[in-house]
Amino acid sequence: MDESLFKKHIINIKRRKNNKEELILFIKEKTGVDLEETMITLSKKEVSFHLSSVVKQKLFQKNIEEILKQKGFTFKK
Repeated sequence: MDESLFKKHIINIKRRKNNKEELILFIKEKTGVDLEETMITLSKKEVSFHLSSVVKQKLFQKNIEEILKQKGFTFKK
């Protein structure tokens, strides 16, 4: 097997994880809502949330769509 192929996948996985962690910290800083990695899915530049309706409502009250745009992401409904 070609080890460089695995290295590329590992690099991509680490990059996605870093992007997710960075976004979680940014959301916490802007809204005060603490999220876990399992609550967010990133697909290219789209973010989808897997939250309770209460937490999701709190994020929308804090204008989460504008906050995501600051980082270059869009909200996926």
